[in-house]
Order: sequence, then C-alpha cells, then structure tokens
Amino acid sequence: MAESVPPEEKLRALSSSFFESGQYAKAQYVLGLTLLSDPAEALMRFERAREDPALKDLANMAIARVHYENHAYDKALAAYESVTRFTPLWEASLLERSDVYLAMQQDGDALGVLEAFKHPYFAKGFSPEVGINRAVAYFRNCQWDRATTALEGLNTLNADLLRIDIGMRQNLGVERQNVPPVKFEDSRDFWWSDRKEIFADELGYAHVAIRSACGDHADNTASTEQRLDEVVRLIQNTTPKVDEAKKPELAFRLADVKLEQARLRYERAFAESETLKMEALHTLEDIVDHYPKYNKVDEVLYSLAQLDIELVRKSDAARHLNRLLEETPSSLLYADAAMLLGDIHFEANHLQLAQQYFERALERAKEQGHEATYIYALYKLAWCDFNDGNYDEALRKFQEVAPMKREALVDMVNIYAVLGQVSEARDYFARIADAETVQILLGKLAETFQKHEKRELQVATIEQMRALTAQELPMQTQVLLAEALWKLFGQSPEKYAKQAMAQFAVIVKRWPEQAFAPMAAALMLKYASDHKDWKSMGDLTAQFKSTPTLLRDAKLAAMVKSVDEERLFQEAMALHQNAQSKEAFLEAGKLFEQLGDSPKALYNATLCYASAQEDNGVVRAGEAFLRVDADRERGRLVMRDLARAYDHLERREMAAGMCEKIKVGGHCAFLSLESEWQAYQAMAISGSASKLRKAIAMKQKRMVELEKRYLRVLDDDDGEWGIAALYRAALVQLNFVESLRKVADPPGLDSEGLLTFRSEIETIVLPVQEDAITALQKALVKAKEMHIQTRYTGQIAGELDKYVQGSAKDG
Repeated sequence: MAESVPPEEKLRALSSSFFESGQYAKAQYVLGLTLLSDPAEALMRFERAREDPALKDLANMAIARVHYENHAYDKALAAYESVTRFTPLWEASLLERSDVYLAMQQDGDALGVLEAFKHPYFAKGFSPEVGINRAVAYFRNCQWDRATTALEGLNTLNADLLRIDIGMRQNLGVERQNVPPVKFEDSRDFWWSDRKEIFADELGYAHVAIRSACGDHADNTASTEQRLDEVVRLIQNTTPKVDEAKKPELAFRLADVKLEQARLRYERAFAESETLKMEALHTLEDIVDHYPKYNKVDEVLYSLAQLDIELVRKSDAARHLNRLLEETPSSLLYADAAMLLGDIHFEANHLQLAQQYFERALERAKEQGHEATYIYALYKLAWCDFNDGNYDEALRKFQEVAPMKREALVDMVNIYAVLGQVSEARDYFARIADAETVQILLGKLAETFQKHEKRELQVATIEQMRALTAQELPMQTQVLLAEALWKLFGQSPEKYAKQAMAQFAVIVKRWPEQAFAPMAAALMLKYASDHKDWKSMGDLTAQFKSTPTLLRDAKLAAMVKSVDEERLFQEAMALHQNAQSKEAFLEAGKLFEQLGDSPKALYNATLCYASAQEDNGVVRAGEAFLRVDADRERGRLVMRDLARAYDHLERREMAAGMCEKIKVGGHCAFLSLESEWQAYQAMAISGSASKLRKAIAMKQKRMVELEKRYLRVLDDDDGEWGIAALYRAALVQLNFVESLRKVADPPGLDSEGLLTFRSEIETIVLPVQEDAITALQKALVKAKEMHIQTRYTGQIAGELDKYVQGSAKDG
C-alpha cells in the first residue's frame, strides 16, 4: 500500500506545481488555511496569495483574521481597511472591523463602523451580528435603551431566514448572496470558534446579559440588584431547557452574575457578599469538574484563579492556573495565566519560580504577538532581576520596556539610585521622555537619594535638574536641595559653604513661610557671625527683620536680635578702639547706647562718654549700667566715672556717695576731702588782735593738715587726679594767703601799729604764696608731660597767670 501523504504536504506540492499554472495564489491561500496553527507560516502564505488581484481582498481578510486571533489588533485593522470598498467582502470587513474595535475596548469606533450598515447598499444583505455588536457596544457603556433596541430589532427577523444564514456560515463551500462562488470563502465560525456573541435562540439571554449591568437607573444600587436577581432566575430557569452543550456556558454566566452581586453588596452586606463569591466559586468548580471538554474551560479556570486570589486562596489559584497551562496549552489565556502564576510566586518572594513563569509568559506572548503581555512579562522579569541584585540586567530590561510602559521609567529610578548613576539617568531620561517628565524623574531620583541619605548624589541630581531647565525649580525641590546642603555643610563646612549659603538665601527670600526657612536663616547668620563678616550680618538682620513671617520663629527672632546687637557692638568697639577725637568717642558711645539694656554695651558707652568728657552721657549710661549689671569690677570702674561726672556737674553729694561706695582711686580720694575743703574755706579770721593771732594760727595749722592730705592722693598713682590734688593743695595755701590779706584791721591800733600788723601778715603769707605758685607750676609741667588735659589744668594756668603777674607788679 502506498504511504499516505498528509493533506498539508499535498497542498505544499500543489502550490509549487501551480506556480507556473496560474493557480499558485489560490494554492497559497488554501495552504495558509491549513497552517493556521502556525500563524507566522499562515501569514506568509496569505501574503503571497494577495499578490493575485483576484484574491487580494480574500487574502486581506485572512491576514486580518490571523492578526485578530493573535491580538495584533492594529495590524488586523490595517488589513481590514485594505479590503476594496463596495465589493462582496467589504460588508464582512466592516463587521469584523467592528469586532476588532470591540476587542480593543474602543466602542465608539465600533459604533462608527457599524453606522455604515444603515446605508441602502446593505439593505439586501442580512447581518444579525450588526445588531449584536451594536448591543455589545451600548451594553458596555450602559446605554440600556439603545442596547435593548438593537436586540429587539433581531427579534422581528424571520427566524427561518436567520437559521439559514447561520447554517450557511457554518458550512464551507455554500454560496451566499453577494459572495463569489469560491469554495474556501468566508466562514466566521471557522475563525471564531469561541465567539461570545449570541444568536437567534439565545436572544432572550442576551437581553438578560445587558440588563445585568445597565438600565434606566444604572446608578441605582437597588434597581441594579433587582436586574441581577432577574438574571439569576432566568439562567436557573433556562438551564434545564437548553442542550447539554450550552449548560456550561450558562453556568459560566451565572458565576459572573453572582460575582457582580457580591461586589454590589460588599460594603453594606459583607457576609452575604462573601457567600455569593463562594457560590460563584463552586459554580466555576462544577464547570471544570463536569464539563472538562467545554470549549471555554480555560476561561473558567482563569476566572477561578482570579476569584481564588480575591478570596486569599492563592494555593488554589496556583492549582487552577497550572491546570490551565497543562490542559489547554494552546489557550489564548496561556500567557496571562503564566503571568498570574508568576505574580503569585513573586509576591511570596519565590523569585526563581516567578522568573520561570514570567519567562513562559514572555515566550508565548512573543509567539502570539501579544505585545501588552510581552511588555508586562519583561517588566516583571526586570523586577525579579532587581530583587535578586542583578541591577545591570534589570536596568536593561526596564529600558526595553520603558518606551511602551512608562511606569518603568519611575521604577528605573530605584536602579539608578542603587547604582549611584546620576548623569546616566539624566542622559537616558532625556533621550526617551519630554522635558517635564525628565524633571519629575530626576526629582524622584533626588528624593530616593535623600531617603538613603546619599546627600552628595542628591545634590548632584538636583543640580542636573537645574541645568536642564531655564525655569526655576519647584519649591519642594529647592527645599530638598537646601536640606541636603545643610547636612553636607555640617560635615564639611568649607567645601559646601558657598553653595549652601546661596541655596539658603533662595529659600529665605522666595519661601520664608517654609518650615526650613528659619533654620536656613539661622545658619546663614551663624556663618556670617563665625567669620566676623559684619557687613553680611547687618544685611541679613535687616532682611530678616523686614520679613515678619520669618520672625514668627522665636529662636530665629532671638538670634537676629543677638546677632544684630553683636554686630552693632563690634562696630561700636572698633570705633571706640580707634577713636582719636572727642567726636569719635561720642559716636561710639551713641552706638553702644542703641543696644539698649545690654550690660557690656552700657559699660562701654560709659567709657566712651568719659573719654569724650560728656558728663551727661556718663551719668545716663553709667546709671543704666548699674541698674542691669551687678559685676563688681566693672561696677567700680563705672562708679568712678560717675563720681567724676557728678563732680563736674557739681553734684558733689552724689559724687561723694559714689566714692564712698568704692573707696579707691585718686578721684575718690580727692572727692573724699571735699567736705574738709569746704569747711576750710569757711574758716574766718577776724576779731581783736589777740583773737586774730589765735585764728591765724588755727587756720594755718588746718592748712598744713589739708595740704598733706591732698598730697597723699598722689599715692594712688592716678595722674589725672594727682594733678587735681596738687592744684587743690596749692589752692589750700592760696586760700590761706587770701584770707590773711583780707583780714580787717584790728581796732585800737595807730598808724604805726597798723603798719606793723600788715607787715607781719605779709611775712606770714609770702612764703606760703611762693610755695603755692611753685606747686602750681610743677603741676602744670607734670600735666603736660602726662598729656593730661582737664578742667583743673585750665584752672591751674589761670591761677598762675593771676599770681605770677601780681608778684611781678609787687616786685
């Protein structure tokens, strides 16, 4: 017996032998039909077949159907659109094009295509699927009235005609109106064995399917539940009446409805919702157990697995998915099932198993041209590599995925962060994304570096963001940069000082209400203060004081006050230390006084006013100092200056009181003799001759004692008050001289006796006067040597002028 040759091989031979006979194209088409299990091979045959103009439309239809089966919807649409208009296959191409749009969830486009069937050209044809597809599109968009109308139109059709039409479609080679007599022509059931649309004897069921999700009040939960209850009752009543082959289909639909009921009742009746889910689960399990040959058993298994996952029965989900892979290896859900299994193991951190399933999904998706599944599988494999520490490979996969799955760009941020690649991230993002997206991605990279405390990389990333845009960076990004620089500045002040201070200035100026702004302002002040940059300190405190929002922060407000005082104090100190004139001392004193109740400022103000011989200023600043400061040493010095100022202002008692408190120093020693000096001046020399002698002797004795006491002031080594003491000692003598010369003539003396009396007076006073003049001259010379210039030095000069001239005249 001759060896049997498979029909497929006969067709290959036939196609070759017909190459020259003109039947080559038709042979290629028939061969493509026999090779549909190998989509790539079938497509190649159909491509060859459409080179024949007579078969071009039929080949395009075949190509479109292969792409549709393999979910390559864009390619399917292109092929359908290539079918010639107003030809026998144009009607079929339009209808099937609407199927493609429905599969792509583009219901509006599907309805747009179906509008063509309202043209008179199609009036003679019979396409009940037009109504079905319209109903499906309306159904999915909850347009109940239109969906119902589309189905009701089918109810009015002649049932016999409908059955005949369906029968024609189920048999190859049967001629049909408007279809050319080609034996291998259009057969929808040949291509779509698993179609979900429902024809003549199931129109009532289609109504129920629509009612289960749509209605006049689709947003009314109560009415929706009523419709779903109606669906359940109808399915339960219908199931016993239909053929055994249709029972699993109805059971599958019943499970869907129960799940819909469960979701509606989830929030208000959780227990009831869970019961409905379990009922749906048992219904699906019954289908796979009792109808293993059901043509949608793969869909049932997949739905079971999804419900298992929802009910947290992941081991059962894995069991059902594995059964799908083993028992229906050619299922269109194979890749999706493998993906779901991979996700289950991925979540359980079983990376090797997850990777195996993702690779199976990737391979099948690539074979079938399922781009979306292929991309998702590759995406999950990238995550497996990432979690396994294989960052370079993960990055490669993410880069392949990113053009189609944009969220991969965000995920790549984690890898660039782990690898510490800033410029690489910038270059890749800039190559694949728009400028706004690049900024967002780099911002996320900066945040990731911040999270892991990689401050230098965070700063570098933000600087890249700044370099890539002409606009100002967003506030949050600027704050992140400032915070990072704050940390880096703390670690390496000199390295990051300039950059940090510049960024802090931006935050403080642009966004003073931000929580970080007072901290930035404080650090700017501290940096300027540490570097004794008085100008910057002044500029900063002026800026901050003009920004009330900043000064709501109590710590910063206190710091601004302190730094401002320090700056003003240092400015005053510099002026004080370099003062060469009374005016300079006065200006310094005024600056110190501006600092308010600051003890050190008041102390220095007192010194400045004392140097400028501004007694009122000394009294004002000195008294204020004594009110706020109890420092003993500085207090004694201030009281010394106060005593001097009181003395100059002729507030003798207050001056003496100050001296009584401190009891040290030439000035106080000088002032302590003030009452004795006043008493000495008040001693009168008068009376009879005998009384005059006693009075003169008493005052002379007091003169000697007081003179000695003034000269003891010199022991305090205080040049200014030593000169004053010398002057006062001389005045003691001169007062004696003047007192004697002004003594009235004693009564009872004749002219000779008076002459003798006056002669004796002069004998007593002349040596005293000479001693006083000598003392004044020495005091003046000493004052010049010591560069002492006080009111006493002027009085000394005045006394010398008076007595020296008087002596000359007398002489």
